[in-house]
Amino acid sequence: MEDQISYIIYNNLLDNIEFYERVHNKKFKLLEKEKKQFGDWEKLTGKQLHDWNKIDEKSYRVFQSLSKKAKTKWKKIIKSDSKINEWYFWFLDNSIKINEKKTNELRKMKTFLK
Repeated sequence: MEDQISYIIYNNLLDNIEFYERVHNKKFKLLEKEKKQFGDWEKLTGKQLHDWNKIDEKSYRVFQSLSKKAKTKWKKIIKSDSKINEWYFWFLDNSIKINEKKTNELRKMKTFLK
């Protein structure tokens, strides 16, 4: 249980770093504001939809770069303390093994039910 709590705390920290990067990035905020000005995208004309898509693509590229920047900051935090680094990698490896086991069980169940 403590590992799950720790995992939640660490992932929330990463999420907070990513959120901070988006909220404080002027370009991203401007692009999101431009998208909102179009209103309900389902009611857009062809040209408006094309323009909205272009803005959305730019917004996505900025989002990706901000996410990469946040992960770089996160990496620095994890690497700053050897005990945290060791624990975090142990936890990730352990989580992968547990999820693989659960996935295999689901596959067996799916095969059984066919």
